[in-house]
Amino acid sequence: MSTGTDGGMTPNPNANRPARSIWVSTALMLTAVLFILAVSILCYRWIIDREPSSLIILNGSDALEGVVAQVSGVGLAQPVRATFDPKEKYILRFHVAAGNYTLSLIRDGQSFAQQDFTIPTRQVLTLDLWRIYPSTRPASTPAQSGVED
Repeated sequence: MSTGTDGGMTPNPNANRPARSIWVSTALMLTAVLFILAVSILCYRWIIDREPSSLIILNGSDALEGVVAQVSGVGLAQPVRATFDPKEKYILRFHVAAGNYTLSLIRDGQSFAQQDFTIPTRQVLTLDLWRIYPSTRPASTPAQSGVED
C-alpha cells in the first residue's frame, strides 16, 4: 500500500495479488461445461422423444351413451379407452403419435364395431360416428304457427 496525494491509502499496483484468477477461471470453465451438458441433454430428449402430436376426435350421439371407445396401435403401450358421456356432449379426444391405429366400440364387454385408420404427424382426424349411429331421441316438434284450422 502506498499513501496517495490526499493522504489516503491506495493499493500498490506492483504488489503480488492473491492467486484468485485460477479459481475464477475454474469456476467459469465449470459453468460453461454444465451449460453445454444441460443443453445437450435437452436436445437429445427433443430428438428421441415421440410426443403425441396428432389428435383423434370421435363425435358420437346419445345412441352411443355408455359405449367404450378403445384406440389401440403399435405406438401405444396399452390401448386407450374412453366412454361416451352426455357431460362431454358425446365427444371423445385421443392425443396420439402418428401411426396406424384401430378403433373398437365396445358395449357390455362385446365389440360391435371396429375401424382401422392411419393418422399422419400433426393432423386432426375427426370420425363422425353420429352419422352411423344417429340420435335415438325424438326430434323436437315444429313450432306452432298460431293459425287454427
